[in-house]
Amino acid sequence: MCLLRPTPSYSGTACPSSISLTPQIPDEPFFEALRYWITPDAWSWLKGEGVDDLWAEMKLLVFLIACIAIVAGEHFALKAWVL
Repeated sequence: MCLLRPTPSYSGTACPSSISLTPQIPDEPFFEALRYWITPDAWSWLKGEGVDDLWAEMKLLVFLIACIAIVAGEHFALKAWVL
């Protein structure tokens, strides 16, 4: 996934000098959850996004717990049946 998207100029030319690369964060749920995780909770509540912040952080926590549980399950399964 590329975080830099070309922004074409409106002069109609297709030369590379007319394209500027601007960094943009994709509007995907994972990146939204990371943005809310970095943002202080008090700031989110003051902006009126407190419930969205809480929900996004909860989804991120469930994702991280699931990743850790899968790796731990694989470790114990391999330890019990293979080694």
